Amino acid sequence: LAFEKAQNYMYVPGNHEQGEPYYAYYKEATGGSPDIQVKELDELLVVGVDNGCHTVSDTVMQKLQELLRGNRPVILLHHIPLDTETLHPAATAFWGDITYFLFGIAGKGENIDNYYALLNEEKTALKAILAGHLHFSHVDFLKNGIPQYVSAPCLNGYARILEITGE
Repeated sequence: LAFEKAQNYMYVPGNHEQGEPYYAYYKEATGGSPDIQVKELDELLVVGVDNGCHTVSDTVMQKLQELLRGNRPVILLHHIPLDTETLHPAATAFWGDITYFLFGIAGKGENIDNYYALLNEEKTALKAILAGHLHFSHVDFLKNGIPQYVSAPCLNGYARILEITGE
């Protein structure tokens, strides 16, 4: 892999890409930590967060608070989708036991609740969330009206194309 070309990509680790070998790879590929990455696309910020183990660090929370309470619109990428009113029954129907499949159900630590609350704040720069993990496609909305797009895996031939336009 030519890491000098990786500047055009974001790597958002999932539950299968955890542990030291993966962390070292993503650290080299991103030129820093995969915990949180920020790409500037003109006035838009694309932010990638590693929530693949149902946790987020204090560092991620601090940086994300700064970004989501700022003036530039943010698209957030994370692996495990937030538990929402419409996603919960869909995930239950698909997986049965969803303890491990929705963020906010499994894991420990106050940052789980803080992360969920931050993304649901009424006044936010957040414009959309992109997630995966569930192996099916779904679109829903957080309590504050922010859309969350869950995509099915590429290994099943699925791709989601989003067109981002101005407000």
